[in-house]
Amino acid sequence: MKVDLTADIARFSDTEVPAGVYVLGDSYKPYLHPLQTPAGHCMTMAMPGDHRHHKGLMYALRCADLNFWEESPEADDCGIQVSEEISAEGNTLRQQLLWQRQDGELKTYRELRTIACRRSSDGRSYVWTWKSRREALRDHRLVASDWAMKKADGTRVNYHGLGIRPPWMWRFSGELFNGIERDGRPATADEVSGNGAQTVRWWGTIDGYRDPPRCAITMTQKMGYAWFALKEDFPYLSTGPSILDDISVRKGFVFDETYQIRVEDLQ
Repeated sequence: MKVDLTADIARFSDTEVPAGVYVLGDSYKPYLHPLQTPAGHCMTMAMPGDHRHHKGLMYALRCADLNFWEESPEADDCGIQVSEEISAEGNTLRQQLLWQRQDGELKTYRELRTIACRRSSDGRSYVWTWKSRREALRDHRLVASDWAMKKADGTRVNYHGLGIRPPWMWRFSGELFNGIERDGRPATADEVSGNGAQTVRWWGTIDGYRDPPRCAITMTQKMGYAWFALKEDFPYLSTGPSILDDISVRKGFVFDETYQIRVEDLQ
């Protein structure tokens, strides 16, 4: 696996078909799209009509006074992630980011982000490692979205953090077109949401084929964070520090997070 770095993108590839493209030229946040299996099936959507700020595999949070999620340039609280330094070596990309308000004020985090990709030994998967070390530059409070999920038991489940927008086909009900697993056991999206599992796997069929192939996305985290999973309206999966609770963050506090994302051809 190698990384080809230009001003606007970083292309991860071990063949002519890239494993993924890390978009650097976005006005709000860098993100991975397309994220592809070794067979070339795309596992992500970027800027769909219903949520233009959903961009492949991305990381964003929301503070009480600064919003890095919704991407509303007309709003006074619009936050952006500014790339300060970037380098690539072998299969690994390293990026220094400054999280701030779009006018350069309210500097909130300085982040060292490391993204690496390798092909599995059986050749059926690309395995990504996304590391984020974010130091708080000021006191602030991480808060949930106004549209956070309200479960039947009264639990509020937010969706900020590392999130992925899978193909539209993966929203259909039943087990014919897709399915979700929590730590290796079948689960519903509702059962995944609010749960602190280490691993969530979402498999689904791919459109455009008479005999449609099946692929899977598996996300793993060991920080003890809860998950957000949505399937009925559109497919979305995320995990992060403010999924269940608002968090008061003191200046100098460091979030040190490691995630693994596996994109796999099942047949």
